[in-house]
Amino acid sequence: MIVTATILLTVATLAVAVNPQKVGSFPVKNAAFTNIYRTFDKKTNKTSYDLLITSFDAVPFSTDYAYIVRDVGRYMENVGAIKPQTLTDKVTWPNEISGVPQNVFNTSMVAIPDGFLVPFKTKGGIKLVNISGSAFGAPVLITEESGEDWFYHRVQWVDMDNDGDYDALTCRARKPLFGSEEGELLWYENPSTPTVRPGWTPHVIAKGPDVYFEYYRLNTPNGNKSCIFTAQFFTKSLSVYWTESGNWLNSDDVKSRIIDNTTGAVFDVTVNDIGNDGSLDLLVTTNNAANGSVLAYEIPPDFRTGAFPRHLLASGFKPRTQGMGKGAPGSAYPIKYIVPRKKAPVILSGDDDGRAYILYAAQDDIRDWTYTLQPFLDVGEGTVGQITVEDLKQDGSLYIFVPAYTQGQVHVFHYQP
Repeated sequence: MIVTATILLTVATLAVAVNPQKVGSFPVKNAAFTNIYRTFDKKTNKTSYDLLITSFDAVPFSTDYAYIVRDVGRYMENVGAIKPQTLTDKVTWPNEISGVPQNVFNTSMVAIPDGFLVPFKTKGGIKLVNISGSAFGAPVLITEESGEDWFYHRVQWVDMDNDGDYDALTCRARKPLFGSEEGELLWYENPSTPTVRPGWTPHVIAKGPDVYFEYYRLNTPNGNKSCIFTAQFFTKSLSVYWTESGNWLNSDDVKSRIIDNTTGAVFDVTVNDIGNDGSLDLLVTTNNAANGSVLAYEIPPDFRTGAFPRHLLASGFKPRTQGMGKGAPGSAYPIKYIVPRKKAPVILSGDDDGRAYILYAAQDDIRDWTYTLQPFLDVGEGTVGQITVEDLKQDGSLYIFVPAYTQGQVHVFHYQP
């Protein structure tokens, strides 16, 4: 099973939906996670899109990699010419690689959370790599050296203690040889030093959350609240945590509630306006060996107390071949139209079912949650990893990067919604 991430895109055009069209592919052995790092150069007034890729191998003591393709948009007429540069090989089972917003360190940095439930690759962390120059810096491990085998999958940058700088919000998990799985929602305090140093101070918010989450600020009758939605895979629940004071250091002010614990292993969650009706929703996937699903939850006016109406968008997902740790689907990627009342299509990673899908709304009626599921890539008995979608040419059309782990390829599609 490859765990995948989420993104939200805005599209300015309205047209009859057609399937994404393949424009090419390029080789990356064990391609697992992809992401786009969007940066802006004030001197040239230019936005650049760098493609980030991770690669890992389950063979004990094998070398794993993170790669970068600078300004990937220039290759869209000749995708086969792409030759990714090695960003680092000082990683262990690298997961959701992402670009750090430039205002966090006033430079271009990449965050690589790593580690997994694989022999000799269980000890992970969060590593930062400076990519601002022509040569890449050595990875800096900001997670503490505790001696415990935690693995990490996602990082978001949030000012958790209201001191003016951005801290690393994350989840971590582990499964001891003897005993049950454990998970923690926590953040690492930015020491605000001139250069990035290792060993940031950890602050545990709660036990239970393990892999994926999304930070958001939501309105309530009592004002805007800082909250974190967690997709808890091992404890099989979708939950939300929030702080009444706005400062996550005040543990007495941190509250939580379970939104749903009846759907199985919750895989990923993202906050978005799926119906494009001005109201936010949760787009959620559950990853299972027999009946994985895609779900939407309407966020109530007060997320702390209100009911989250649930809608099933697609179900029945399962791996092509059974095996320990295999499941389907992966994450869902909403594409949000700016055209009023037009419901968004959703791109979905099939994970171990070996497909990439697009879900089309059957009706634009916001009360109708019926979707049609259509595959646009089938790699057979293999795994599809983290999909990345971006408007590289800023023309309203999208490029989709689909890593096919077992094939050792990254497939590229063009999509005009």
